Amino acid sequence: MASSTASALIFGGTKLAATFRRRRRLSAGATSAAGALFLGFAVVLDPDTV
Repeated sequence: MASSTASALIFGGTKLAATFRRRRRLSAGATSAAGALFLGFAVVLDPDTV
């Protein structure tokens, strides 16, 4: 079972990476969204630091 899960993650990640290579705007948007999520998480952890 763990082997099939790892294989699914590897193949899924490969397909996702190929999609991001082809679509630069999607990649930039996803990177920006991830950054915003991390900043939001930092504010939730300690609102006095931001």
